Amino acid sequence: SWDECHLFLAKLNETGPGTYRLPTEAEWEYACRAGTSNRFYFGNSLGCPDGCEDCEADTLVIGGKEGVLEVEFIKPKTPPKIGLPTQYYRKDFMWYCLNSDFKTHSARQKIPNGFGLYDMLGNCDEWVLDGFNGDYVGAPNDGSAWETPGSDRRVLRGGHYQGTAGFLRSASRDSEEKNIRTNVSGFRVVWTPPPL
Repeated sequence: SWDECHLFLAKLNETGPGTYRLPTEAEWEYACRAGTSNRFYFGNSLGCPDGCEDCEADTLVIGGKEGVLEVEFIKPKTPPKIGLPTQYYRKDFMWYCLNSDFKTHSARQKIPNGFGLYDMLGNCDEWVLDGFNGDYVGAPNDGSAWETPGSDRRVLRGGHYQGTAGFLRSASRDSEEKNIRTNVSGFRVVWTPPPL
């Protein structure tokens, strides 16, 4: 749960210099996109039409020809698996409903994004600091967390292993009551170093 994340972070903050916390929603999305403005940090398409639950074409094609969807591909810093010089598969980037066996997996098994961050999409939803708002009207524009006085709903980002690949976009978001624990949620920490 979001509450349990904060109990863990309080203990972690007792261990040394600097401060550990959850990322804000804006920080999380910036980290996920890794300097891109694409739907996914690896490009704009999954190789199937938007809105499909999933399709049999599991390949992202670089380049294209008539009848083949062109994809802008962001090359990761880590080389892909040998033997795939011109194509990559969704399963190389994220755990989702068709490749996860409906369970979480250890980190660093997929290709990282351009910032070298692993598992930003899929595997498990990640709690962020922000309270949930239905849209971004009135959201802070400085990257700080958006508080929601009187509400216990908190934002989850990144999607999870039960989700379809099309839902696991950089901008996708979900919410849950902050005291609810699920088998599809987790968290990522931000460390702020102490002042010099």
